[in-house]
Amino acid sequence: MDTASIWQILADISVGTIFAWGVVIIAIITALIKGIKSLYVFFDKYRKLKDENDHQSKLLKEHDQTLKEIKESLSNINKRLDEQKEFNFKQIRNSIVDSCYAALASGEIQVGKHKALEEMYEEYTKIFKGNGYVKGLIKKVNELPIVGTLEE
Repeated sequence: MDTASIWQILADISVGTIFAWGVVIIAIITALIKGIKSLYVFFDKYRKLKDENDHQSKLLKEHDQTLKEIKESLSNINKRLDEQKEFNFKQIRNSIVDSCYAALASGEIQVGKHKALEEMYEEYTKIFKGNGYVKGLIKKVNELPIVGTLEE
């Protein structure tokens, strides 16, 4: 094919056909640009959602670790409180026993000491659920003469 024949083929194409082809090419290019833009927006949203999901996953892991540490701390606190309760139980029992033996040795009890002893025994039985030989000592002390007045 020579140059003249190519120019002849181009000359035979009507202006309407060229215009139609131009419109079709522009429509195809516009559709491609819109498609590429839509794909970009889609992938950008996907990336943002993935980043947000990764961030939420990281926060959940941190919160789970913090919650685990809190549970361990509470477990240690409960253990220490149980130990403290056991110590307080023994201490109040010892105070009651000492006061009872002192009163029994003297054969009487001051009214203020008797009141304090009754309060300690009430706490001993209600809070610590204690009883046993302390109950017998309290009964013996309650049989002793109570001396003095509360104003003393």
